[in-house]
Amino acid sequence: MESQPFPAPLVGLLADLSCILFRRRMDAEGQISYDWLSPNVQPLFGFTPAELTVTRAGALNALHWADRDDHLREVKSSAAALRPSRELFRLISDDGQTHWLRGSAHPRRLADGTIVWDGAWLDISQWMRAEHHFQTVMDHAEDCILTVDCDSGIEWANAATERLFGCAEGSLNGQCLMELIQQSCPPGRPSCHGDTMLSCFQRGTREVTAIRADGSTFPFEMTVSEVRTDGRLSLIVIGRDITRRKQTESVLAETEERLRLTFEAAPIGILVADSTGHVRQSNPAFHFMCGREADAVDGAPLSGFLPVAVLPGLENSAEGVFCREVEVVNADGGQRRWRLSGSHFRAAEDDPQHSLLLLIED
Repeated sequence: MESQPFPAPLVGLLADLSCILFRRRMDAEGQISYDWLSPNVQPLFGFTPAELTVTRAGALNALHWADRDDHLREVKSSAAALRPSRELFRLISDDGQTHWLRGSAHPRRLADGTIVWDGAWLDISQWMRAEHHFQTVMDHAEDCILTVDCDSGIEWANAATERLFGCAEGSLNGQCLMELIQQSCPPGRPSCHGDTMLSCFQRGTREVTAIRADGSTFPFEMTVSEVRTDGRLSLIVIGRDITRRKQTESVLAETEERLRLTFEAAPIGILVADSTGHVRQSNPAFHFMCGREADAVDGAPLSGFLPVAVLPGLENSAEGVFCREVEVVNADGGQRRWRLSGSHFRAAEDDPQHSLLLLIED
């Protein structure tokens, strides 16, 4: 190899930054060789500069096999156009680890037709590993995650977003977020730009109708957060398909409606009292039996309608199901005889107190 082509202080300074300097040569017949590599290749990769030889095609022997063709293609294109070579490739160190190198080399043509590049590679392995880890986490996330620029639209979307919306990889970039949901931009503004984007996407969580690439729609819950960096506005959107949740909510609502109708249509009186002895729920049949309106029953003490002395203790569930017959005086002063059937139950699994259910038959 030739003597050091760069000033020694520069070589030392860049070595501290994990930056490798090199001189590459391609002769008139297209043969590629490396005249000089900075000494810090040994502490970084375990090879001495002399051990980094080139293959018959002209690629460094430590260059990852999957990157060799692209790297050589870039080098030859740089030589043909005499433009800087933009280089990004993987290099396998002596201990088998993979390192990512990014760099640039500027060519010049000598009188004999030889092309010589002076260039530098920076070891960006830590940055690439962090990016790979981030991308892996984002692509395995169940939720959709997007970043939206206030001027250029969608900047990035994870794999879950592309799967959910049926889009090819990278095809969402540059789209207006409005194109993914059934919502129009404000009048007079065909797309979102600048700070006015906030009028379309307020911070917080809301439900919208989203539309896939094939035109089908689905309920979509999204949370929009605003991020402003160096005066530049961006939005972070996290969303999910809530079709199953909406279906479950619909089934629960239908079940609750059936229970409500059953409760109201029951031909016998029904009362639910809490552990303090106050009525929490009552049905129309009981209102008719006692001659009072619902407002006068719900929330009132149970003792206003029944002789609680014949009932089991409201806080005692040991008796289980019970049955009683009682004499009562209703609102118009008439005497009636009621049969009470009841039991204790918990209104919720985590409720420490029991409630009392009473079925009342005249």
